Parts: sequence; C-alpha cells; structure tokens
Amino acid sequence: MKNKVLSILSFLLTGIILYTLSNLQATYRAAIDDSSKVKTVYLTFDDGPSYKITNQILDVLKQKEVKATFFLIGNKVEERKEVVKRIYYEGHSIGLHSYTHKMKQIYKSEDNFIEEMKKQKMQYIML
Repeated sequence: MKNKVLSILSFLLTGIILYTLSNLQATYRAAIDDSSKVKTVYLTFDDGPSYKITNQILDVLKQKEVKATFFLIGNKVEERKEVVKRIYYEGHSIGLHSYTHKMKQIYKSEDNFIEEMKKQKMQYIML
C-alpha cells in the first residue's frame, strides 16, 4: 500500500513539474521584453536520479532550453550512470545531496555528515 501511494505521489509530482517547466519559457520570454523586471529562478531537483522521471525532466529542460541543478543521492549514481552523464553533458549542475539519504545517521554527528559527502563525491569521480 505504501509503495502504491508513493508511486501515485511521484507521478503527480512529476506532472506538476513538467507542467511548470512547460510554462516557464513563456514567462521567461515575457521577462526579457521588459528587462527592468527580469528575475532569476534557480531550478533544483533532489533525491535522484531515477531513469524515468529524471529523463522526462531532462527532455523538457532541453526542449525549453532551461538549465537546472540536480542534487543526487550517491548510492543511486553507480546504477544510473547514463542518467548522471546526461545531466552533465546537457550542461546542468550536479550537487551533493548525500550518499545514503539516511537522515538520522547523516545528522548524528559532524563526522558522519562529512563522510556522507566524501562518499558522494567519490561516486562522481569514479564516473
């Protein structure tokens, strides 16, 4: 039951993200017309990568010529190298999120936090 609810929520969230991205270009173009009202938006995505959702987001970003930052979970990087490489080669930024995403363990101590980030960084170096 829990997995079904998570799948439904993930599907809905993806739809919202894709809808928002599809409308972003029109807003951006309107802002360019009146340069005194230009504002910067930083688009970030956390807790990936996933094959299906991340690739769908990348497709829309590419179509709309928009860049984003992806904060990835280290233990997912190895098995999804192609998605991570696509993020990088299409000009997006990649940020450190954590290696395990086990928040109670990560924030237990400063040393645990640093170790998570070091493990995460090593995943990118090994790609």
